[in-house]
Amino acid sequence: MNLFEMIKALYEEKDTKWIDQITPEELATSHPVVITKFLSMNKELTWQLPILNDYSIILDTRNFLFIAWALLPKCSAPYCPYIKPLEEGEFSFVWDKFKHYTEVKGNDFKAIRKRLELDFKSNMADWFSSLGIEQKYWKKYNVVATETKPVGLGVWF
Repeated sequence: MNLFEMIKALYEEKDTKWIDQITPEELATSHPVVITKFLSMNKELTWQLPILNDYSIILDTRNFLFIAWALLPKCSAPYCPYIKPLEEGEFSFVWDKFKHYTEVKGNDFKAIRKRLELDFKSNMADWFSSLGIEQKYWKKYNVVATETKPVGLGVWF
């Protein structure tokens, strides 16, 4: 059984007998991280994937398949195109820092991007200051720093 047959069985099989029938040689050719990568292309698995990501590193392939089979909805295996990188926008430097600090990536970021852009355009100064955006971008977009309250020991001095 190859990797794609395993992923198809995760979606379609009604019981777990197929997992027990996989040989150790076949298990050695597929790693849970690779299986999770292919499952992440399905946008309908947004709540299952963080759970599977936690187990993809610590479990062997057979035990991971049992957990993945239990979490995934049973239906016909969907066609999931490879995730295309987001198109670079005018403020990609902001989104790169945002993704780095919040660890929101992939389809999760794609789902909330429009709301973030609305908030970003309404108060760019707050975004720039909280993400530590370089001064050259402040000047480029004519963003004026808002007066901030002192934090920490700055309150006393």
